[in-house]
Amino acid sequence: MKNNKVVSDKIKQYLKNQRGSVVLFLRVVPGNRITKLVLGEEGLIFYTEEPPIRGRANVSLVKYISKALRISTSRVKIVRGLKSRDKLVSVEGVDVDYVAEKLAEKVELEK
Repeated sequence: MKNNKVVSDKIKQYLKNQRGSVVLFLRVVPGNRITKLVLGEEGLIFYTEEPPIRGRANVSLVKYISKALRISTSRVKIVRGLKSRDKLVSVEGVDVDYVAEKLAEKVELEK
């Protein structure tokens, strides 16, 4: 069983406060068997079932983050990496502690 406080603190390494938003650094791996968020040695990795075609993997990421944080998808934007696996995602109107806490509830630890 994971300790959410410890996981939350590790997730904070990949978050940054920026003008009323939180920026999240992560990698996306499309075409996976299941959709999940994993915390590993290399950082946060989002695995999605969606292929990297016509932005479907990006849409999956935005929906997953908004659902995990219990906020509207309009508050989640990919600000860098639309056509790359490495992404910067901006989440408006939240703070680092909130994002880390909510993601810690959803994230799986790399084995």
